Amino acid sequence: MLDQTGGLITWRREFTCQLKHIDAIEYAALLSLHDGQGFAALCDALVEHLGEEAGVNRAGALLAEWIGAGIITGIASRHEA
Repeated sequence: MLDQTGGLITWRREFTCQLKHIDAIEYAALLSLHDGQGFAALCDALVEHLGEEAGVNRAGALLAEWIGAGIITGIASRHEA
């Protein structure tokens, strides 16, 4: 059994499938982004949950990891008209 709640994510990097076990915080973070919440909202939620320093650090670490692993391949900005 797993020690704590979390999930598994899969993605493809070029022609290779990737699989990673993630903790509950990363799982919730990815779900919030998938549901259309922006990165700023994700940062706010992490700061609320973990405290300012730890939340900002975790947001940065997650973003760096996702970009490095090829989970995030592009960034789109939202501009209100």
